[in-house]
Amino acid sequence: MKRVTALICVMILLATMSGCAPQEPAAENATTTVTEQKVTTVATSEITKGELLSTTTTRTTVGGEVTTSKTKKGNTTTTVVRQTTTTTAAKTTAVNGVTLLEPQDGFVVDSQSPVVDEYMAITDDKKAAEFWAASYTGMAYSASFSARWESKGMLWRVYVSEDKTFKNATEAIVTNPWYTVDNLMPGRTYYWKVVNGFGVESEVRSVTVEPTQVRWIYAEGGDNIRDMGGWMTESGKRIKYELLYRGGCIDGYNGGPMLTNNGKTTFKKVLGIRTEIDVRGSDAAMTVSPFGGEYFDLPMTQYDYIYNDKTTKTSLGGIFDVLSDESKYPIYYHCNAGADRTGTLSFIIGGLLGVSFDDLTRDFELTGFSSRGKRLRAKLNTDTLTFSADGVMQYSGSNHIAWGPLYNIMMTDYGTDSGKLSDAVANFLITECGVTQAEIDAVRRIMLG
Repeated sequence: MKRVTALICVMILLATMSGCAPQEPAAENATTTVTEQKVTTVATSEITKGELLSTTTTRTTVGGEVTTSKTKKGNTTTTVVRQTTTTTAAKTTAVNGVTLLEPQDGFVVDSQSPVVDEYMAITDDKKAAEFWAASYTGMAYSASFSARWESKGMLWRVYVSEDKTFKNATEAIVTNPWYTVDNLMPGRTYYWKVVNGFGVESEVRSVTVEPTQVRWIYAEGGDNIRDMGGWMTESGKRIKYELLYRGGCIDGYNGGPMLTNNGKTTFKKVLGIRTEIDVRGSDAAMTVSPFGGEYFDLPMTQYDYIYNDKTTKTSLGGIFDVLSDESKYPIYYHCNAGADRTGTLSFIIGGLLGVSFDDLTRDFELTGFSSRGKRLRAKLNTDTLTFSADGVMQYSGSNHIAWGPLYNIMMTDYGTDSGKLSDAVANFLITECGVTQAEIDAVRRIMLG
């Protein structure tokens, strides 16, 4: 009986130490090392054929081998075992948890491409001419970051907010362990986290966007879309972001940009655009907004042609009727390329709000970073690296690009004693387009921070 009892005890001890007990999951992203270790063990006795034997059993703490030896007379023996030690090289993932991989907490996001930064730092025509002698088509992108994580499952929810408590957070449901967050605001800090299908939340991390000026917009299928906010005005106030957007067509007319379903969701749900102003007129293929916004068909021409075009003046009256109604915002206005007619309307709106002509020129030329082609302040001589003095880039039957005459006529024919572009534009709108002072005051109140 003693012999049987002793054997049972040994079997239980062996079973327990050989891995029958639950183990923690091996850490992901771990490295493994093997070391030699001397282990002293105490014998468990049994009687076999009249001799006293001792059985020793050794199991390493983590993933080790079991070594059993027997010695006579119950002596204590020293056994060398190979011990496996696991050291973690990265934060481990719990069985049902979420481990964020990137970006790291406090990551700083570039709000625009380095080439746009370079352009925005230019202060004179000569350097601008040198800059535009090179091609930068397609070099624009919105401020964004790509989040990646590790987690079991097939479905995750990504939450992003400007508030640490995730008040008014946006939510995205994804089926891959990564997600790109687009259209971030310059100078803002965002917080993000991931929740897996088991309802387990990750830690919270933050990203901060560089406080630069231009905010490019990414909407799948669209092109040359920018927020009109961020520009400093003569009053010392900046134009507010998230109210007025400019860009190209979104219906695919004549092979132009066409929003995908994801792009339409960006317009409606992410940017919250309520109203679309289409200035194409006979070029337009739409009668309703493709993303579901309120639609206004208000055709106009471009550059210095506006001063002698009755349709344009009537449309400008209608446009400012919309712009003076706060309930219509956010608003998206566009032509085909988002360059000429859209650029002309941007000149009028920005000029009225008090943006300097130099900054309006910068905004106008930013189209050159899209895929819609360059729009420059004048014709560029690549041999002398200078712009033509007349301010005309192109004057032909295929297109008319005359940024200089647009400004010069506005200041010559409608300028006031103040010498301010803002007063000249206001005078033009009131005397030629039927816009009221109350509407002008309303637009300034809505748009200026």
